[in-house]
Amino acid sequence: MDDMNSAPMKRLKASLEGHLQKLREQNDSYKSDEIETAVRRGEIKAIKALLADMEEKKPLLERSVRPQPYK
Repeated sequence: MDDMNSAPMKRLKASLEGHLQKLREQNDSYKSDEIETAVRRGEIKAIKALLADMEEKKPLLERSVRPQPYK
């Protein structure tokens, strides 16, 4: 069985994608200070990393956390 195609994983992915969309909209429309914007961007980056890991074809236990350089 492919874990990533299970019903719970599909619901999780849909939930993450929905949350990502909300964060992007907030980032575009809210007038936030630098700290709030940085926090929101960090959340966006974390969700995108989770979604990218979910797309990999390796079993969950073989995946590694890939630190990203600060930009």
